Amino acid sequence: EFLEKHKIPFEVQPHKKDVWSAEDIAKQRKVSLSQVVKCLVLTDGTNHVVACVPGDRKVKAGLVKQVAGTGKLEFLHENHLKKVTGHPLGTTSPVGLASKVPVIIDERLAKLKHVSISSGHKKFGIKVSTADLLKVSGAQVAKISE
Repeated sequence: EFLEKHKIPFEVQPHKKDVWSAEDIAKQRKVSLSQVVKCLVLTDGTNHVVACVPGDRKVKAGLVKQVAGTGKLEFLHENHLKKVTGHPLGTTSPVGLASKVPVIIDERLAKLKHVSISSGHKKFGIKVSTADLLKVSGAQVAKISE
C-alpha cells in the first residue's frame, strides 16, 4: 500500500512457505543473497534506527552508531518491534514504518539496480528499484556492514 500510494513500481515475490533466514528468503524469491535487504532495528534506549544490509553481510552497530549519531546501539527487543515498525518479527521493511525512524542503507545495496525487501507480511517480499527505494524511504547511504 505504501509503495502504491507513492506511485513506486514494484513486483510481488510470493513465498511458498514461511521464511526466517536471508538464505531461505533468497531461495523463495529466486534472487541472490546479496539482493535480499535485511532490516534490523537498533536502539540506544531512546533513539531507534533501521539498518539495512545485504543478506550475505552482518550489520556493524558501531558503524550505524557513528552514522546515526546515537548512543551505543543494540538490537531492539522483539516485544517492542511491532510498535516501532508496525511489522511483525521477521518482516521489517525500510518503508511504511509505523513511526518516524531513520533508515540507513548499506552502500553495497545502494549500488544494485534492484533489491528485494520485506513487505511487512510473511507471505511475500517485494522487488523494487534501489533508486526508488532510496527516494521513498528517505534513507541515508553509508558503510554499515561487514
